[in-house]
Formats: sequence, structure tokens, C-alpha cells
Amino acid sequence: MPHIYHDTHVECVRGDVREFEFPNGPYAAIVHGAASSDNAWNRANPSEAVDTIVSGTRRTLEFARQCGARRFLLLSSGAVYGRQPADLAKLDEEHAGAPALVGTAEAAYGESKRVAEVLALLAAADGVEVVAARIFSCYGPFLPLSTHFAIGNFIRDALLGQPITVRGDGSPVRAYLYGADLAVGLLACLTGGEPGAAYNIGGEEAISLGALARLIAALVEPPVTVRILGEPGPSDRFVPDASLAQRVLGFRPAVSLERGIKATIAWARETRVPI
Repeated sequence: MPHIYHDTHVECVRGDVREFEFPNGPYAAIVHGAASSDNAWNRANPSEAVDTIVSGTRRTLEFARQCGARRFLLLSSGAVYGRQPADLAKLDEEHAGAPALVGTAEAAYGESKRVAEVLALLAAADGVEVVAARIFSCYGPFLPLSTHFAIGNFIRDALLGQPITVRGDGSPVRAYLYGADLAVGLLACLTGGEPGAAYNIGGEEAISLGALARLIAALVEPPVTVRILGEPGPSDRFVPDASLAQRVLGFRPAVSLERGIKATIAWARETRVPI
């Protein structure tokens, strides 16, 4: 991100989030989002994933106390709820679910985010106003197109002019939030969130992966076809109830899924991002 690194308003600090040296000077607020969301890496390195999230949050909270930061925004995840029940249309902030501990590697990310939220809330005793943003599925410019993100893989296939491949049966349902809307939602949490509260930050348009593939296939020029392989896999939902953020923060996504996909396709073509 050279445009950020060289910005005169930005000071970069080199180091591991678990042991970085504290920069000098007072800071009014801290946004902590240092963790990998790469599912493949987290599965291969579950212990390190847990340590990075938990120890990194503890270290960043120490920095908040040292520098006198009053506000602390923790970038958490909808993964704290675990698997969404099949009969539940949307997950709200009071849902009592949790990641299943049957597969340790699968649970590492979500459980670690839960612990990070607890650590952050305990910091309230030291005068730090903590707000957690539970982020759901996002997309837009800078999203990797060749990792585990289905929407990125679909856009990659379309840009290559080849059929969009859906490995499962296309039934899993997601609600996607465009990157610019994510930024607005996080700023709303940071500046207006109630101390100690957690807010779902995610999209409002629920869509199956099969329908998403067909939408992307129709939006790219020239249009491509969709190939659904039907390989065995979970038929799940990951859809937030974001009404609390709407009521308390006045946050509502401004970019429709179709508009956001078009913008992401245009960005990929203009920047010639590797695919």
C-alpha cells in the first residue's frame, strides 16, 4: 500500500502486533484489526492464529492504556456466533451461539475473536471505551481474487472469460458489504458506538452463491456462463441482522451489490491486478 505508506498523515510502525514497540505521543483512538482472515492459513497454523489474535489484542490494549486513548475499536467477526442455525434468517448481537469445538482448527478464528472481545471489555475498568464491530462478508477493490473468498474467485473467473465455477451446489447464503460501506460502518462504530457494545456490520442483501455467480456472470463484458459442480459441502447461511447499527449509529449500506460488483470488476481491470 505505497499510497498509504508515503502519506504524510500516516506513520508506520514496524513489528509484530504481539510485541511491537509503542510509538511516542498521545493518541485519541485506536482501531485494532491485526489478524489474518485467510482460512487456509488459519487452518494450517491454528495455534499461531489464536496467539496473534489474543496476544495481539492484549498488547494493543496495553498501548491504549499507555497512550491515553479514550476510544478503542476492535475489529471482531461474525465468526464469534459459530454456525448459523438453519431456521434462523439473520444473526443478531444477542445470539448465544459459538464456534463448535469439534474441529479445533475451524474454531480457532471465531473463538479467538470471542476472547479478544472479552479482553477488550475488561479494559473498560481502565477508562478505555471499547466498541466491537462484528464484521461479516465483505468485498470490493483490494479483495484477493485467488484465495478462499468465493466472490473474489467468481470475479476472477469472469475476468478471465471462463465459466464461473461453483464447487458446491450453490445453496450457501451470504450478505455482502462493499468495502467503502465497511469503512463508513467502522467509523460509525468508532465515533458513535456505545462503550461496551458490539455491532454487526454487514450487508443487507442475502444471496445464494449460485445466484451470486449468475449475477457476476451477467455483469461482466462479455457475459460468461456458470458451472455448478455440486460437490458435497455444507448448505449454510452467514447473514447478519444489522438493524442495531442502523438504529444506534444511523449506518446503512449505500452501495448495492450490483453496483459494488461492477466497481470491483472495473478496479481489477484498471489496475490489472494479478488473477
